[in-house]
Amino acid sequence: MHEPSRKRFIQISVLVIIIVLALASFSLYKNITFHITKTDPATSEVSIYSPYIKVYFNNKLDAKSVKIEDYGALFGKRVVNDKTLTLYFNRALLEGKTYAFVIKSVQNTDGETIQNTKVEFTAQKIAVSELTKEQQSTIIGQQDKYPYAPAYVSYPGFTELTNQGVTSGQLQSIKQATFDYSGTIKREFRRVTLDPASVNIVFHDPTARNPNGSSATFSLTMGNEKYTARAEYVNLDNDVYTRIYNAAGVQVYDSSTQ
Repeated sequence: MHEPSRKRFIQISVLVIIIVLALASFSLYKNITFHITKTDPATSEVSIYSPYIKVYFNNKLDAKSVKIEDYGALFGKRVVNDKTLTLYFNRALLEGKTYAFVIKSVQNTDGETIQNTKVEFTAQKIAVSELTKEQQSTIIGQQDKYPYAPAYVSYPGFTELTNQGVTSGQLQSIKQATFDYSGTIKREFRRVTLDPASVNIVFHDPTARNPNGSSATFSLTMGNEKYTARAEYVNLDNDVYTRIYNAAGVQVYDSSTQ
């Protein structure tokens, strides 16, 4: 090997060794230094329906050392289990609103401390059916703790209506109709599921009560029972005329009579 080539080879080899050692040192530092590894859900995936946010650490926590600065009394119960801090939301989150809290201090069992770490997230409208199984199970377990009201009912699949032109105000009226129906039969449906594939929108439906109106027909599951619903609406008007039919096709609810 010529001398210049040999020198270049040695220089490149030394540089590679330095990079490998630097990466190894950084990896070792990350593994042995007390730090947060992740949150569940991720801060970019917190739903308005999420029951909690979990903060994971790489070392076992000293439960008595945890101090949280909680803006707006966001959390209720707080649980430390091994390397995990679970903070349960004590109220419903608002879509699009940004929330934050600060881990003022937390120690691992070796006495290492993390201080003044801010965690921030914006609540998203992610359907309950898209949350992790653990979050869904927690929601089911908490249902009896919340009053029976539309805000505490999950409506997976309903976003398909807004995807097809139903306004948010009209959607709320449709949800309210399913809630009011449950009142007429004195049952609590904490989960009302819409089958997105069943949605049939007819714009300017001539069979609607208002000749200028549109209609949306779709299938629902409430409890263990199947239903079909027909909602009629006009332009951007939030007032929606909703009828619900049971599996036999018999009308069981008419919003105009309520």
